[in-house]
Amino acid sequence: AYLRDCVFEDNQNFAARNAGGGAVLDSRSALVEGCTFLRNETSSYGGPARGGALAIGSGSVSRCMFAGNAATGLFLGEAQGGAVHAFGSITISDCVFLGNVAARANPEGPGFGGAVYAAGAPTVTRCTLLASSGGAPGGVAGFQLLRGGAIESVILAYSTAGANCSGSPTWTCSNSFGNREGNRLCGVDGGGNFSADPLFCAVDPAGSHNVLLRSNSPCAPGNHPAGLPCGLVG
Repeated sequence: AYLRDCVFEDNQNFAARNAGGGAVLDSRSALVEGCTFLRNETSSYGGPARGGALAIGSGSVSRCMFAGNAATGLFLGEAQGGAVHAFGSITISDCVFLGNVAARANPEGPGFGGAVYAAGAPTVTRCTLLASSGGAPGGVAGFQLLRGGAIESVILAYSTAGANCSGSPTWTCSNSFGNREGNRLCGVDGGGNFSADPLFCAVDPAGSHNVLLRSNSPCAPGNHPAGLPCGLVG
C-alpha cells in the first residue's frame, strides 16, 4: 500500500481472534506519509489485537499523527500496539503519537506498546510521544520492541500507565520526562539522552494536538542541556 495525506477516523475492527489494524492492515510492505489516524480501535477476544490504527509488515511511516487510537485485548486476547503494530522492521520518522492505548479489558490488565509494537528492529527518529498508556502497571506505554532497534531524537513524555519501553534498542539524543512510572529508558544509552520539561507552547499539547516547542525548549536545536549537537528533538 501507498497512503499519502489521508485521514482515518473512528474505524473499528473486532474479531474473535487475531484482529489487526483498526484502520489499515497490510501484512506486507506499506509506505504511509502525511496521514492522520484518530480514535481507531482494534480488539480481539482470543489472539492478539494488533495495531489500533495501523498494522503493517514492513515499510515506512513518516509525517503522521496518531491520536486516541487503541488496541484492546478482551478476555484472553493480548493488546499489541495502540497506534502501530509492525510484524517486521519499519522506519518511523517525524510522527506524533498522542494518547494511544494498548490494554486488556474484562479482566482489566496490561497491554504492550501503547504507541508502537515492533516484532522487528525499527528505526524511529524525530517523533513525539505524549500520554501513551500500557493500560496498567506491568504494561508498556511507549515502545515494545522485540528485537532492539534505534531510537533517535524522540520526546517520550507524560505516559499514564506502564513502562516507557521494553526491549534493547539504542537511544540517542532523546528526552524522557514526566512519565508516571519513571523516566528510565530500556536498552542501550547511545549518548545525548536527558530528562527535562520539553516546554511545549500549548498548555495541553496532547489534548490540543499542538506539540510545537517554545524557543527556549531543551528539545529545540542548540538548547541541549549538556550542549551536545543533537539538533531538533521530537
